[in-house]
Amino acid sequence: MEESDAESDLSISEDGSEQEDTCHISKLPAETLMSIFVACVRLHNARWEAQSPSPESWRSDGAMSERSPPLVFLAVCRQWRKLAMGNPALWSTLRARPRLENLNDIAMMSRWLQFADQQPLTIQLSSGCDWEMADLAVDVLMEHQAQWFRIELFWEIDDDAPLFAHAFAPAQHAPLLQTFRIFTTLDLESKDAVDAQLGKLLSGSPDLQAFEWSHSITYMSYARPIHLPDVPFSNLRHLKLGARMVFSCCIEIMRRMPLLETCDLLNVWDGYADHDHTTTSALHLQHLHSLCIKTDGDMSDFLDELVLPALRRIEVVFRLYNPNPNEEDWSAYEERLHEFDPWPHAEFLSFLQRSACPLEELDLVTSVSAAELLQYLPVVSSTLHTLCLRGKLGWTCVDHHALSLLTILPGGSRDVVCPNLHTIRLDDCIVAGELPVGSMADMVQSRLIYAAASQRPLMIYLAAIRLAQAICTEQALGRKTQDITSRASPLTPIAIDCRGKLGKALPLAKNTHIVPRGTGMEKRTGGKVCGDETMHSLHSYQF
Repeated sequence: MEESDAESDLSISEDGSEQEDTCHISKLPAETLMSIFVACVRLHNARWEAQSPSPESWRSDGAMSERSPPLVFLAVCRQWRKLAMGNPALWSTLRARPRLENLNDIAMMSRWLQFADQQPLTIQLSSGCDWEMADLAVDVLMEHQAQWFRIELFWEIDDDAPLFAHAFAPAQHAPLLQTFRIFTTLDLESKDAVDAQLGKLLSGSPDLQAFEWSHSITYMSYARPIHLPDVPFSNLRHLKLGARMVFSCCIEIMRRMPLLETCDLLNVWDGYADHDHTTTSALHLQHLHSLCIKTDGDMSDFLDELVLPALRRIEVVFRLYNPNPNEEDWSAYEERLHEFDPWPHAEFLSFLQRSACPLEELDLVTSVSAAELLQYLPVVSSTLHTLCLRGKLGWTCVDHHALSLLTILPGGSRDVVCPNLHTIRLDDCIVAGELPVGSMADMVQSRLIYAAASQRPLMIYLAAIRLAQAICTEQALGRKTQDITSRASPLTPIAIDCRGKLGKALPLAKNTHIVPRGTGMEKRTGGKVCGDETMHSLHSYQF
C-alpha cells in the first residue's frame, strides 16, 4: 500500500512538472514569440536563397502569399499583428511574382515593403506575363529604391521593357545597393532601352559589387551589343553578362572595374567594325581570379589586351547561340564546324606567359589541338590542380604525347608535369584509334600511385563515344590492369563498360564508372548531359 502511494505521488509530481514546463502560446513572452517569428522567416527564405538565381528557380514554391511568413502572422491575433508590424527586419526580404490581373498582390507588395521601413531590402521580383501588373510591381519597387541592397528581376515580357527610369524623371538613388541582377528575353529595341536606362537607375549606387544581366532570344539574330553606359562599376567585384556582347565592348566595360574578381562573359562575338573599341594599352586587372568566356567569335584581339596576374581559373567554350528554327536543317546547326574561328593558339599562349598567373583550373571546350595543349601545360605546371578538356564537334586534343606528358614514370629523371593535379576530366576529347596499348591505364595508374604517395585526393573523369577506340582494346586494358593489380592490395573494382568487362582493379580506387555516351548508361550512373552536349561526372577514380 505504501509503495502504491509513493508511485501515485511520483505520478502527480511528474504531471505538475510537465504543466510547469508548458505554456499556452497566448501567454508566451513577446521576446520568445519574436524569436519564433524570426526563425520561421529565416527558414522560409532559406529555401530560395540557397538556389542560384535563374528563371527556372521561380517554378518552385516560396513567392509571397497570404499564407507565407511574415504575412500570415498578421491574421492570427492582435498581439501577433502588433509584434510582426513592429519588427522591420521581418520584412526586409521579399520574393514576389504578381498573379495575372491580381491587384491584391500589388497591394501586398506595397504593404510588405512599408513594414520594412528603413531596412536594407533583398528583393526577387518575377514580372509574370501581364505587362500592366509588371509595371505596377516595378513602380512599388522604385518607391523603396533608397533601401535597395540586393535586387534580382526576372523580366518575362519580350516586347516591353521595364520602366526603370523615365526621361523626365530625376536620377534615382540606391546608395545601399550591392547586388543587381536582371534576366530578360527582350526584343532588340526593348533590350536597347534597358541598356540605356540602367545607367540612370544605378547612377546613385557607388558600392555596387555584383552585376549580372542574362538575356536570351528565341532565335539567332544580329543583336546589337550592350554597353552599360554610366553604370558605376568602380567597386564592382563580380560581373556576369549573358546578353549579347562584342569583345571590344567587353574590354571597355572591364576597364571601368579595377577591383573585378570574377568575370563571366557568356555570349560574345567579334562584332562589326563599327563596334571596334580596341586601344593600344593593355588591360591590367590585378584582382581578377576567375574568367569564363563562351563565344562563337574570334577572341585573338581580346586575349592580346589582357594581363591577369592573379588569374586562378579560366574557362573557354566555343559554342553557337540560339539557332534559327526557321532555317532549313536548323537541328544540325551546332554541327557546322565552319561557323567557328580557329583557336587562337599563339594569343592564348602569349596571354598565359604575359600574365604569369598562378592558374589552378584550365577548362577548354574548343578546337585546341593536341600539339597546342602540350605547350600550355608546362607554363601552368607548378600551380594547376584541375584540367578539364571537353570535346565537341569532333574536336580532340589528347593523344599519346599528351598522355605521355601526364604520365609519371617511376624513378624518372624528368620533372613531374602538373604535380598538384587533383582533378582530370577528359570528356570525348581523346584521339580515337591512335593511343598505344595501355597508355591510358599507364597514365591513370601513375597518377593514382603519385597521389597516394603524396596523400592528396585525386579524381579522374573519362568519357568517350566509342570506348574501345578512345581508351584501348578491352583485351589490352585487361592485361594492363592485371599488371597493376599484381601490386595492388586489396583489389577494388574500378571500371565497367556497358557489358561490365573493362578492367579489374586499380590501387585504392573507388566510385569509378566508365560509360560511353549515347548508350543510356549515363542515367543509371548519375551522369548528366549539359546543354552543350558534354558529360558531367560520369567516370571517376577517387581516393
